[in-house]
Amino acid sequence: MKEFPIPPSAETFDEKNHILANTLQRLSAIHKVALTTNSDMELDTVFHNLLQITTKTLNSEDGYILLHDAEKEIFHIHSLLETFGKQLRYRETPCTPENISARVFKTRKPVMIGKAGDITLSGKRSFPGHGRKGLICVPILVRDEIMGTMSVANKIDDIPYTFQDMELLTTIASHAGIAIKNARLNEEQRTVCINIVHSLASAIDASDSYTRGHSERVTAYSTELAAKVQLPRERIEVIERAAMLHDIGKIGIPASLLNKNTPLTTAEIHEIRQHPLTGMKILEPLDFFREVRLCIGQHHERVDGRGYPHGLTAAEIMLEARILSIADAFDAMTSDRPYRKALSCRDAVRELLAHAGRQHDRKLVHHFVELVTAGTFVIPHPQVIQPAISCSP
Repeated sequence: MKEFPIPPSAETFDEKNHILANTLQRLSAIHKVALTTNSDMELDTVFHNLLQITTKTLNSEDGYILLHDAEKEIFHIHSLLETFGKQLRYRETPCTPENISARVFKTRKPVMIGKAGDITLSGKRSFPGHGRKGLICVPILVRDEIMGTMSVANKIDDIPYTFQDMELLTTIASHAGIAIKNARLNEEQRTVCINIVHSLASAIDASDSYTRGHSERVTAYSTELAAKVQLPRERIEVIERAAMLHDIGKIGIPASLLNKNTPLTTAEIHEIRQHPLTGMKILEPLDFFREVRLCIGQHHERVDGRGYPHGLTAAEIMLEARILSIADAFDAMTSDRPYRKALSCRDAVRELLAHAGRQHDRKLVHHFVELVTAGTFVIPHPQVIQPAISCSP
């Protein structure tokens, strides 16, 4: 008699489906982690996203990343996700023997507590809510270098953590380590490149008496104006770098032409007006200077479309370049040139107001004049300006 296999029970099917769903969820989490760590996001944003993925996948209430500070022998709480975050009063914790993260950091081995009574993070202090439903803490390692720890705590479903959970967290922590390593290398490269570019800018200052000190003053004027109109820190940083390097394209222009004290010919004007484009080309190899390059390339454009090199109109000119344009023009007017003496501060302000809405952004000019009349800047030829000068349209 032929025998037929007994079909598996519904419970077996449910169990297999649960295992399959769990596996797919973890694979999806690893894929998201890889995408996050390979992105161009800031390191803090990468950490935040990693913790969101991790706590969701491991069904945890809390998660945090601690980075070790060897000089102070403490951990900086670099990123934190927790249900009681508003109660947190500190952002660092010492490396003490009772600190689980310190233990993991020292031994380079993960710690898993399925259900703990009181899991303290640093002696007398512990994260709010921790210690009720378990914890996993793993080292953040890249090859032989240890950088800190990554932890999750408090299972939402009251099910103890498993070794599979610990393996997944270890994998994610290794991605965090790679992100840290890459961020440090990128920062080192950026620093080297910025130093080289600033050296070039110094070379320009040495060849042109007018530009000596000009870039520093334009940087001060630009960043103050940017702060007044409440630009975020990262946009002010773009302006700061663009202002310091806005004349870098003049490095290819003969000093005799830059310091000429007689009227320029049409050909000479054309040559000098190429410096925004030349500056963009010089900085082209630096990918992280993309916004800085655009700002430099547009700082001689006018809102009425009559500027150079492309004749852009107000809507096409980035805000940072409109700010830089005002600062550059004001310093040019209040500085001695080979062919004329500096204007007084009062006359320079009158010129800015006269050209507001045509050469410069009207609202930005008014904000800038408010800064000048308030005595915000150290100006080479101040000739005190009275607040009575109108800043209204």
